[in-house]
Amino acid sequence: MKTAIVNLGTIVSGDLRAPVVAGDSIIMADGLIVSVGTASAAAVDACDVVIESKLRGWVEASRDGFGKHRMDENGPR
Repeated sequence: MKTAIVNLGTIVSGDLRAPVVAGDSIIMADGLIVSVGTASAAAVDACDVVIESKLRGWVEASRDGFGKHRMDENGPR
């Protein structure tokens, strides 16, 4: 199954040398990220599921070995 998250506001990579990734979308296939950045319309159309993020950010939480992902608008409440 292919999934696209589109219209992201900010993509944070977790890499201190390049903390912000240019682009506005993430493409996943079978639960693995295959593309981060700007996706073509054809790549998004080929996905089974398209999630509209409404300019929310994506943060790769890679401080531990579990690789949690977090998508929210204002952080913890």
